[in-house]
Amino acid sequence: QRYVDEVLAHPAVLERWPAPAPLRVRPRRGATAAHYERVGDHAAIAVPQGRAAWALRELVVLHEIAHHLTESDPPHGPEFVVTFGELAATVMGPEVAYVLRVVYAKEGVR
Repeated sequence: QRYVDEVLAHPAVLERWPAPAPLRVRPRRGATAAHYERVGDHAAIAVPQGRAAWALRELVVLHEIAHHLTESDPPHGPEFVVTFGELAATVMGPEVAYVLRVVYAKEGVR
């Protein structure tokens, strides 16, 4: 939760996405997926508990935050891809965004 709050309060994030709504982190029972959910005005990232440390990796968490900042349809469409890349560049650095673009291009993601 602390990391999500810090990302959403980061000056460069606020410059690009002014006044994002609060985003809560909650535990999830299953160990195979993390996901973003919005019910009305309440948004959350659900992450597996226990041995699912993969779900707490920075890129996984940023992926879910990108859903919060985009809310695009389809959920992993072009608008999401751009938002995720911009968020990764802002928080982790332009090299990470470059690697994402290379991998996306190799896999045919648009």
